[in-house]
Amino acid sequence: MSFLYISNLCSDIKNFKYFLNTISKFKKINGIDIAPLNIVKNWSDAEYHIKKIYKSIKYKKLKVNAIQGVFYKKNFTLENNFSKTNNDDQVIEHFKKIIRLCKIFKCKKIIFGSAEFRNRKKYSFYYIDFFFKKFLNKIIPILEKNKIYFCIETIPKIYNSNYLYKIEQTCKLVKSINNKFVKINFDSAIFFNIKFNKKFFLNNINLIENIQISEPFFKFFIKPNSYNKYFASILKKINYKGTVSLEIISKKFKKKQVKSSIKNFIKLFAN
Repeated sequence: MSFLYISNLCSDIKNFKYFLNTISKFKKINGIDIAPLNIVKNWSDAEYHIKKIYKSIKYKKLKVNAIQGVFYKKNFTLENNFSKTNNDDQVIEHFKKIIRLCKIFKCKKIIFGSAEFRNRKKYSFYYIDFFFKKFLNKIIPILEKNKIYFCIETIPKIYNSNYLYKIEQTCKLVKSINNKFVKINFDSAIFFNIKFNKKFFLNNINLIENIQISEPFFKFFIKPNSYNKYFASILKKINYKGTVSLEIISKKFKKKQVKSSIKNFIKLFAN
């Protein structure tokens, strides 16, 4: 049995209560993924406000599966903060704050997309790979202490990503790190412009801690693309029992479209 979640990226601060009300009406939805800056205005006082917000989530009997958007609106990059300048103190302190937010939400996953943080502009792929491994080695003791999974997402080039833009690259990285708390967030968006390799997916499923479902450019799930339908059929065949999240990005909460999207999501991915 899969556990289904909805990302709050389809809502905004103003409409978060309406978002929760909508989600809570679907019995087959276990809870939500949280992008903090979609529920609070800034990082500085996020912990204070989120403690109150979590009460409303708990009241609706919803769980928080993961935190995403962890470096949103932070001017951190691997090149600037983990290169020769070794100016990484601010990054690590911010990451510790993300861990504290996980504790407030009682969630055990951090979804790491953050294309801007990891994009390379002046260094080669292999050089930036060195910086990223350096970052991972800095945070692994924090992850182990708190038993929280860091789930790395593959972001295709079509979304302006130039590091870990192929799932093969992400798998190779996670295997090289070889730590139980560094895993993969497998986003179906990678099928948008490449052919799905079923054998590769099944051979590496042990590296996956979370699955996200999205349409091209994170549109509403009104008419699911053929690759998402095919992917859903594979998960059902193997009786996948992990977490599956629906990710939609919308500047304003559109109740009708969100409800239709959730219905289609449940229809495809509920066991």
